[in-house]
Amino acid sequence: MMIAAHENQTRAVRRFLVSLLITATMIIQGEAAQGKTITGWVEDVYIYPEVFVIRAKIDTGAENSSLHATRISFYKYQGKRWLRFRLDNRYGETMLITKPVIRTVRIKRHLGEVQERPVIRLGICLSGITKTVDVNVVDRSGFDYQLLLGRSFLQNDFLVDPSTTDKSNANCKKTLTFSDYGKKGPDIEIH
Repeated sequence: MMIAAHENQTRAVRRFLVSLLITATMIIQGEAAQGKTITGWVEDVYIYPEVFVIRAKIDTGAENSSLHATRISFYKYQGKRWLRFRLDNRYGETMLITKPVIRTVRIKRHLGEVQERPVIRLGICLSGITKTVDVNVVDRSGFDYQLLLGRSFLQNDFLVDPSTTDKSNANCKKTLTFSDYGKKGPDIEIH
């Protein structure tokens, strides 16, 4: 009889501890999520200063972001290296972008191949949150998404729900002014 009572007490203590652990975890997660926007693993994002919508994979495994571009060309202007490229979205729109190259990064690919990529600074909006981030530019033909949006954009503001897509709402402004973007706006045209 005493053994059965002891086993019942042990089970009750275990249930209590498990409940306590679950409650503490939920409280910690709730505090961590407080003030953060939940996004799916695939979303539409906006390129600024003009509204140009492209499809992005939200990639928490990548530190930085990577943008698909075509017709990539380089030139010198006032002693600096510049990049001109074209973006096409799934709505049939085209955008030509001309930006200074901030730096060049070396990306190690899956088979050990090293690829050099130019990095530019680009205004991006997701769920009403606009940031200017460094983005490497490469021809990603054959991939499903035009942009891999990495942790440098996501940090401090987003939680990613890997079970859903298109969770973000379209709270991005229709256009930004130069004061929204920074001291100097980018050179962008939409066709």
